[in-house]
Amino acid sequence: MHKVLAGAVLASALAWSGSALSTDLIQVHRLALDNDPQLRAAEAQRLAQSEFRPQARASLLPFVTFDASYNRIHEEVNTANIGRVGTSDYSVTDLSLSLVQPLFRRDYFVQLKQADSVLALADAQYSVAHQDLMIRAAQAYFGVLAARDALFLARAEKDSVGRQLEQARQRFDVGLIAITDVHVAQAAYDLATAAEIEAANQLQSANEALYELTGEHVDDIRPLQAEIPLVSPAPADVERWVQAAMDQNFTLLAARFNAEIAERNVSLQRAGHYPTLDLVASMGKTDSRSDLAPRDSEDAVIGLQLSVPLFQGGAVRSRTRQANYELAQAREQVEQQRRSTLRATRDAYNAVIAAINRVNALAQARVSARSALEATEAGMEVGTQTAVDVVTTRTELFRAENDYAAARYDYLLNILRLRLAEGSLSITDLRLINRWLQ
Repeated sequence: MHKVLAGAVLASALAWSGSALSTDLIQVHRLALDNDPQLRAAEAQRLAQSEFRPQARASLLPFVTFDASYNRIHEEVNTANIGRVGTSDYSVTDLSLSLVQPLFRRDYFVQLKQADSVLALADAQYSVAHQDLMIRAAQAYFGVLAARDALFLARAEKDSVGRQLEQARQRFDVGLIAITDVHVAQAAYDLATAAEIEAANQLQSANEALYELTGEHVDDIRPLQAEIPLVSPAPADVERWVQAAMDQNFTLLAARFNAEIAERNVSLQRAGHYPTLDLVASMGKTDSRSDLAPRDSEDAVIGLQLSVPLFQGGAVRSRTRQANYELAQAREQVEQQRRSTLRATRDAYNAVIAAINRVNALAQARVSARSALEATEAGMEVGTQTAVDVVTTRTELFRAENDYAAARYDYLLNILRLRLAEGSLSITDLRLINRWLQ
């Protein structure tokens, strides 16, 4: 039974479905782009924030208003000099067109400058969401492959233990071994059955996670090749990766843009102390149809309107202090994000190096575990090893096989996480990994 393990456990796991697999990582990413609610929400947020600049610019443009009114009036008239009393019913129509053009509004100009930071923040936040989608797509994709491999190995272990249990019963029936060996094999079989159930549940969960991301049930994803290149980060200098991350990590950039917005907001609140100057123009027409004194008049006015704030109850000073506190908060958040980015970049760099070493070590562990199982089974045949020894070495072999498969997926994900921390993660990185699929 160990002959199967020695040559084909991982290869069989990779060929899980027994059919040509079609959906690859790029296709999963494309489905996620079309269907992921998180990305769509981020896009809607970006579009909403992009309206800030047109609104800020609109405040600097002329504000034109047309007003019209029509009134029907019933009036009792007492003319004292002739002693005449009477009534009058007439209508009054008023039409007016007014224009206000801001000439000096410091708060409006500050808002226009602030809009640039808002737009930059929106773009950075969307880039964060897009790169996060790539990571989530890869995690969901390789999560299914890892769960699929684990289930295959669990079934293979169960079948192997099942054959050992059957052999143990046959040998016990002819008096070659004690009942203890049968009980050991039975216990191992029961544990393998439980492991298979758990692995099947994990695969179902992984498939649901992929559905949550893509909105579609994807049943035929392509597996990873049996051999993939293990490439160390280039350049092989973690500090150069850190420096690049300090310049282009989108989460850090978003924090910096948020601090710029907070800084502009301080100026915006201080603008409450400044006077305002507007150009004001209006045209009006009044038509009165009174029987006693009909009137039809037109007027046109143009001038400057100056407003100087003198006292507003301390509200401007309070809002300015509040804006300064918010600026201090934003700057601390930038520092926190800078440290977090620095740590994430170094961790990701070291994780790639560690993953390469781990894959190589586990590849050797698989070879050693296979040899150990062969030797243990041979020892059991001649009586120098027990059934417990065989169960233990077989368990170690399947653990090594499972750890090796999982380590390869971790290596690929760590490559993407390093690119994410640096801020350079793109579809090109997914295409590179996609070439390593069968």
